[in-house]
Amino acid sequence: MSIAGDAQDHFLADLMHLMNMTTVSELRISMAVWHIGDEDCPPVKFGRPASWLNAIFILKHEDDVKDDRTSMFPNVKKLHLKLEDYNQYIPFDRIFDSTPRVRNLTLNLPHCLPPNPYHGHGLYRNYQAFPCKYLETVQLRNCDSFSGKETLRFFQSLKRNEDGELKTEDVQRIEIEICNGMKGFKD
Repeated sequence: MSIAGDAQDHFLADLMHLMNMTTVSELRISMAVWHIGDEDCPPVKFGRPASWLNAIFILKHEDDVKDDRTSMFPNVKKLHLKLEDYNQYIPFDRIFDSTPRVRNLTLNLPHCLPPNPYHGHGLYRNYQAFPCKYLETVQLRNCDSFSGKETLRFFQSLKRNEDGELKTEDVQRIEIEICNGMKGFKD
């Protein structure tokens, strides 16, 4: 799925409601907030990728005011997020809540902040479910604003299961490319 320019989030949400996404096993989302081939166009405002991702990953019912964070992508095992622009907010909690079985995660997010560590789930928490339970492989590319310390805290928070017990399976492989915020970090 490639999204660019002035794509409207309500249009994306309507498209998502038309499709059965429960059979999808690999999801690739590439976002560009600038208009391809048109240098005279003004830049799209900050927050556009977040509104696109919210439209894709959150089901909203017209008769229900609150979020329905039921898993829209229950069978996604490979998730790739790429942002062609930089410095945007990424709603990781909503993404991970919607993809509970993700095993392979690739993030290419220049100048974006890393995911929040898991501190429990439910009401008044970032996550509504334990994130990335089955995560095996992580590729971080061009995530130059991910600091080593914050990124490590996120992965350390995943070492325990939702009951607080140490997990028997752990992330097996992490690849890091062009993530300057992690340079020189040792822990």
